[in-house]
Amino acid sequence: MSDGINGPGSFCLVAVFLVFVAMCFPGCVKTEKPSTSGQTETNSNRIVAASYALQYLTQRIVGDDFQVDFPATGSADPKKWSPSVEDVSLMQKSDLIVVNGPGAAYAGWLNRVTLPASKICKTTDDFDLNDYITAKDYQVVHAHGPEGEHSHPYFVPYPWLDPRLAIKQSEKICADLIRVYPEHKSEFEQSLEDLKKDLSEIAASIPTGQSDTKNKVISTNPFPKFLTKIMGLEDRHLLWMQRSDNEDQDSSIAELENLFANFPADHLVIGGQLPASMMARLEKLPVEIHKLELLDFHPESGDFLDACKRNIQKLTNLK
Repeated sequence: MSDGINGPGSFCLVAVFLVFVAMCFPGCVKTEKPSTSGQTETNSNRIVAASYALQYLTQRIVGDDFQVDFPATGSADPKKWSPSVEDVSLMQKSDLIVVNGPGAAYAGWLNRVTLPASKICKTTDDFDLNDYITAKDYQVVHAHGPEGEHSHPYFVPYPWLDPRLAIKQSEKICADLIRVYPEHKSEFEQSLEDLKKDLSEIAASIPTGQSDTKNKVISTNPFPKFLTKIMGLEDRHLLWMQRSDNEDQDSSIAELENLFANFPADHLVIGGQLPASMMARLEKLPVEIHKLELLDFHPESGDFLDACKRNIQKLTNLK
């Protein structure tokens, strides 16, 4: 008895026929082309930022219809953060990844993951040479090529502390956003103008330090120099770049006291977080302490603009 049209024999004949058609007429069978590594996935409206500061500037430009992720928000230090497989997948699926870029490198993880160059927004690309801050005495000795052992200057990674540089970063972010989402050009440009107005008002409040006598300050690291430089403060810095640099607190305090002995200053500027036990020891020193918010993370109160105002006010009030 025949199996009819629904029988297994007929199914096999249909399968053989389809294979035959595919072999004889390859142009009639659609195959999906593999995506290239540099191809941008459009219309996801998802962006990744390397710090809270960059997240804030980006979100101000794109508005609430876009999601700006800051995957390192739960880390101890976004500069030292290592992305998980899930984090890398998020970035690969995003439309744009906002970082500082060369000259003020912040996201060390960029060198350890594979991401399309077309998705990277390097916000310091349009900086002038004198916009950067370097620490020549921070020696990272290594060897490559015929030079043998040598070191490079350390480029300080917090340009957004200076609202004038935050404006330049915002302009670069906007330009790359328009490249990725050209249909939103007019909205982005209007939002950028509003953001620049806010940042310009803060920049206008900064005293430029034109007096003959400069106030002397010592900073725990070169991070605050983006502000102390434009405010005309005479600033000497230590190299307490991360919490682990103060594991031997006795040695750190001795280093600080030696610097005070050779550079008489009444003010200590702290850039970033220090262990509570270290802060307790610093507060016993006969100096005024001014703790700046670096904006790696969302500030405890207010937003990016509020923290910028507080930083400037702290340094403006030096006696």
